[in-house]
Amino acid sequence: MTPDEIDLLGRRLGRHADAIRRGLAEVRTRAEGMTWTGPARQRFDHDLGRELKAGARLADDIAHCAADLREAGRRLDEILTGLRADERDVRDAYPAYLREQGIEGPVFQAAIAELPDPLDPEWARLARRVLGHTHTRGLL
Repeated sequence: MTPDEIDLLGRRLGRHADAIRRGLAEVRTRAEGMTWTGPARQRFDHDLGRELKAGARLADDIAHCAADLREAGRRLDEILTGLRADERDVRDAYPAYLREQGIEGPVFQAAIAELPDPLDPEWARLARRVLGHTHTRGLL
């Protein structure tokens, strides 16, 4: 799932929370418009109030989940940006790093060909070794 897809999911979830709140407000408005009174009405109001509060808590929980999803999407985007920067920098600097280590010929070619996947934790270790830092430090 991409950061944009996560953000979209968060926004959709937020809209559902809003729809629940609108529905609860409509129920409350309709109930307030009822004209009957007496003990049955008091019981109805009590029960309805309890259910409306539960619905409001549900809407709040959904809204919090939506916000968390949107934040996760932003954070994932930051991490992926850092990984792309690491990948570009490491791929540019790795040949010189290998030569500084005295690695040449077939071993050099194999080392270049066998770079780990940028999503592999080994990549961050390689970035620190080759560059002295990693852009994802503190993000993961």
